[in-house]
Amino acid sequence: MLVRAYDKVENYDVLKWQHTNQQNRIPKHQRVPFISPMTKVSENAGYVMLKDPNKVVVFYCNDLKLTPTSPLLPMDNKEAIRAVNGVCTI
Repeated sequence: MLVRAYDKVENYDVLKWQHTNQQNRIPKHQRVPFISPMTKVSENAGYVMLKDPNKVVVFYCNDLKLTPTSPLLPMDNKEAIRAVNGVCTI
């Protein structure tokens, strides 16, 4: 599987601080974790995930041939194969 990578937004620290302050004001059972904004797509970067019988192996690559158009691409997708330079089906 090919997973699209994202860059950190400029005001990440401020957003996380604001979220933490808001969460501290509500009861613990209603709190939710901070979810990082996924608005800045990393150009030509992504994670190649391979499933071994015993574990999942993840490779980060910042030299893809193209930027994935979808957050997740299955291993037999033609775009995923082109993105990893067509070495093989991932």
